[in-house]
Amino acid sequence: MIWQTETIKVDGKPDELAARADVDIPSRGLRMRILLKRNLDPSLPASHVLELTFATPADFHGGRIANVPGVLMKSNQQARGTPMAGIAVKVTDGFFLDGLSDTPADRARNLGLLQERAWFDIPLVYSNQHRAIVAIEKGGSGEGVFKTVFTAWGKYPNSTQPEPAKPPEPDYAMPEEWKRSMTGRPKAQ
Repeated sequence: MIWQTETIKVDGKPDELAARADVDIPSRGLRMRILLKRNLDPSLPASHVLELTFATPADFHGGRIANVPGVLMKSNQQARGTPMAGIAVKVTDGFFLDGLSDTPADRARNLGLLQERAWFDIPLVYSNQHRAIVAIEKGGSGEGVFKTVFTAWGKYPNSTQPEPAKPPEPDYAMPEEWKRSMTGRPKAQ
């Protein structure tokens, strides 16, 4: 498994950093890519998005990956995982999105889990209805990647919301006609 940062180009905004893991499990014939990025689409009610991409051979023992019900975080390999709040959906065969909830309490909880927990549990449902869990450790390189992306995200803390429009500067200058009427001076000719 290899953790690294990935730069995402965004029109009209600074480049965005994401955390990416490439996982290869040769004994199972399974390759997986995880991409954690901030949600930049204001129409999607998610703070962050986990993209999960799977590649399996034609003779994969489970048929193919039919469902990824969500992602859990845990402190060590033997611990029970804590589910992150969000909704996971299948986009196409082998490609799933897990949109992490953007409600303030869920967002804080999810970000805390991502920063504090060392392991991901990713439950899989195969097309033959058998189930598996892929457990992935951040390790030292993953911890460094997460620290880098969270630091970068802190510079632009909530990119899912449009920048608030600046109100126009108040114009405290009183029009000349008002000044004249208040002072009783006649209108200039």
